[in-house]
Amino acid sequence: DDSVHYRVFGDPNINEIRYFVAGVVNIDTCETCTIDGKLWIDELRVTDVRKDVGKAGRFSFNGNVSDLLSYHFNYQSQDPYFRGISAATRGGSVNNLGSGKTQTSYSYGVSFNLNKFLPRSMGVRLPFALSYSKAIQTPLLRSNSDIVLPAGRRIAEQTVSETKSVSISSSFNHKGKNPLFSLLLNRLKSKFSYSRNQQRRVQNPYVFGESYYLNSDFDFGIKKVPAIPIFFWTKPFPIIKKASGSKLFLYPTTWTTSGKYSRNLQISDDINYNRTSSVKRNFNGNMKVGYKVFSNLTLSYDYQTIRDLSDLGLVNLSMNNFKLGLETHYGQNFSASYDPKLFTFLTSTFSYKATYSDDWERTNKTRRSVLSRGEGVSGKFDHIAFLGGKKKSSSQRRFSRRGGSRAGSRGKKVKVVGKKSPFMILLWQS
Repeated sequence: DDSVHYRVFGDPNINEIRYFVAGVVNIDTCETCTIDGKLWIDELRVTDVRKDVGKAGRFSFNGNVSDLLSYHFNYQSQDPYFRGISAATRGGSVNNLGSGKTQTSYSYGVSFNLNKFLPRSMGVRLPFALSYSKAIQTPLLRSNSDIVLPAGRRIAEQTVSETKSVSISSSFNHKGKNPLFSLLLNRLKSKFSYSRNQQRRVQNPYVFGESYYLNSDFDFGIKKVPAIPIFFWTKPFPIIKKASGSKLFLYPTTWTTSGKYSRNLQISDDINYNRTSSVKRNFNGNMKVGYKVFSNLTLSYDYQTIRDLSDLGLVNLSMNNFKLGLETHYGQNFSASYDPKLFTFLTSTFSYKATYSDDWERTNKTRRSVLSRGEGVSGKFDHIAFLGGKKKSSSQRRFSRRGGSRAGSRGKKVKVVGKKSPFMILLWQS
């Protein structure tokens, strides 16, 4: 009955009750007044085992209309007495009790390929998606107690969560020489998403969350990197003539950049309707460069930055006084690998790697910096090539054991003749 007033002290639990104490206290200051009436106390007894029957249901469907769009819908309902069957519910576990809440949830979504309405020659991909979900939990008992709520009071203690989201992304792969596509659109990939969540529960009557996300990648690389032979003049010299074929590449083999911007808003009211809110804005930037200077010298560089844009006073996009928030992370990675290839019998690789990172903790205003570097040398010595011999291929070794001849592609016999192994190798093999 809604007219009845409940008073709950502490955190009552029926399993911890050992005995009951009841009494009457006269709060009237009149010493000559008497109390007349009757007091009824109902004792608590545990009788038969509860045999509540739980019910649950689930329904879902999905489909698509060719490659134009796809859709889905899900619905699920469960009453307070439903018991799930799993390994955790064996042996009288507490998990085999009902949840004590009527749970209802449903969601649906649809995605479109908007590029189907554009000319196919553009080579564009433009997916667009919408989704919605809602979950409702209606308790059978009062929050943090064993008191059964009247039907009229259960709605007031419901937990409701509702989420909406939308996203769209784009990429181009146009075949042609149009500079608008070859220099800009074909190199650019972008994605935008937005989501909103609203909740209501006993401890927090109002909770609101909103987030934006924008991501963009750009590729500065080219398919064929130009190169020039800058050591062609060494060809007449016998010692350094091997360097005559080396070419200097004039552009990085890979060069990509990416930027991510996110904004999160949170608003919450406590049980006393005291409101708190927070806004977070972050920017993540990254650049990766791979440069093949020569065929035997490669370099790579990676740069990362994370910036807090929550304080708009630290953001200024003008070129005179450019500021982009507070940098909370800064990192660089550099590596190099060099293989001189001076001798045919000796291969060697020299490597170098350096890493630096700097992190700023805004809560306690501390900074942590880490610098590490390392060098390495690896190589392989071919003693057969050093002594003037030549390794036989696997096919040559196989046919030499069969008599030294094999049939060619046109039925002719081809004699396989290999160079003799060095005298030193013969001694090692004997």
